[in-house]
Amino acid sequence: MGQWTCSFTMQGDKVYKEQWTLKDNNAFSLQGRVEYFLGEKNAHFLYDATGEWELINETIKLVYNPFEFQSKDSFSQDYISDIETVYITPAWNGTRRFQYDVEALSASRMQIGDDYDSWQCKRNKRVN
Repeated sequence: MGQWTCSFTMQGDKVYKEQWTLKDNNAFSLQGRVEYFLGEKNAHFLYDATGEWELINETIKLVYNPFEFQSKDSFSQDYISDIETVYITPAWNGTRRFQYDVEALSASRMQIGDDYDSWQCKRNKRVN
């Protein structure tokens, strides 16, 4: 539980950074951004998502409510379908589902992954 900053690189050209909030009632929310490297110019996207999470043994499951990406500028808008195809399209009935193995976990760091991706997460420090 708690607040985490997580990131991973997809297909070598898309860097995802997300601010996760995992709540004790098994709800989660996140704010994400993507930088899509396209050579001379990069596309940038934002997204917000909510859903439910659960930890079973060494596996974390995330079930997202449907959400959409927003482009940060008109150049990025032309590439939004590329991002949605690889991140949202593998969905069931419009709901994105992730299931990751918890590869490493400590009080301050978490690494989760599957056969394709590996997220590196750091716990956000609480400000009193």
